[in-house]
Amino acid sequence: GFPATNVFTNSGDATAGWQENKNVTVGNPSWVSATFTGGPQVISGYSISAMDYSGIGANIAPTNWKFQAFNGVTWITLDTRAGITFSAGQTRIFTAPNATAYSAYRLYITKAFSSTTTMGVAQLQLFQSVCITGRVFQDGGLRDKVYNAATDVPLSGVTVSIVGETLGGIVASTS
Repeated sequence: GFPATNVFTNSGDATAGWQENKNVTVGNPSWVSATFTGGPQVISGYSISAMDYSGIGANIAPTNWKFQAFNGVTWITLDTRAGITFSAGQTRIFTAPNATAYSAYRLYITKAFSSTTTMGVAQLQLFQSVCITGRVFQDGGLRDKVYNAATDVPLSGVTVSIVGETLGGIVASTS
């Protein structure tokens, strides 16, 4: 009921996703990959969302992994993480310094946080760049999630940053 393809549905449903019933270790990893059929793509960031399934999402989330790209012969490691923790349903964004276009990328998981029987990921997203776009605005009262030019006042001079949760460093910033 939780196939690997679920991590790419972009559903936003943290109770769905991908689960494997096994003790994920270096010698017994879990991995999911995406292959671009339209040609190689440069991917320099990704996000992982933990499941929020029966209250165990944080326990089954990955804590150690490699983010890798396939060069046609072997998997190249672009980013390695260890000791990362999630709360249930949480999404975290990571950067992977990469300027090369590859046709396939994968998340290669070698440890779930605390579970020795199950590993699970709600969502995996790949980004060509980790950046900030859009407007900062004062909501005109409709409490919409998007900017409405008729009722919302754009704010200028506001600095907005994407902050990495691991070390608190700024990943991207704009005013």
